[in-house]
Amino acid sequence: MRSQLKERIGRGRNVRPRSSLLMIVVLLGAAACGSDPTVPETADLPQALFGTWSWIRSTGGIAGVTQTPQTEGYTRTLTFTAPNQMTLAKDGVVEVTTTFEFVPLVDNGSAVRSAQLVYAEPLTGWDEQWVEVTESGDLVLSDPCCDGFTYEWRRQ
Repeated sequence: MRSQLKERIGRGRNVRPRSSLLMIVVLLGAAACGSDPTVPETADLPQALFGTWSWIRSTGGIAGVTQTPQTEGYTRTLTFTAPNQMTLAKDGVVEVTTTFEFVPLVDNGSAVRSAQLVYAEPLTGWDEQWVEVTESGDLVLSDPCCDGFTYEWRRQ
């Protein structure tokens, strides 16, 4: 019985270096898989913001309303200029001029949402919003609140 126990313990000791090597390979592989291939796209997002955007619609609020230039009777434009300036205008009259900080959002190595804009002066009542550019090229800004609004913009 002791010889069988010694044999098992002996095998276990011989296996340890292999299992340690295997564990290192698995951990390195997992770390490599944790990188997000979309990060370069997120890194390019600030450049994609620059220019003037026309308001398409806003949706949200507790009532889940949809507002458009047609339903509200006015237009809005949002202009981003380098290095970090932005202006919000209603019917051509400037309402807010502020600076912004672009903050990529990452959770455990993968993008949760593309990024966040943090404003020096509140824009639409908030000093921060989530920011995305859709596949069709529209800009989407979302309030950081469950009953906030999502604003959609199209490049002029």
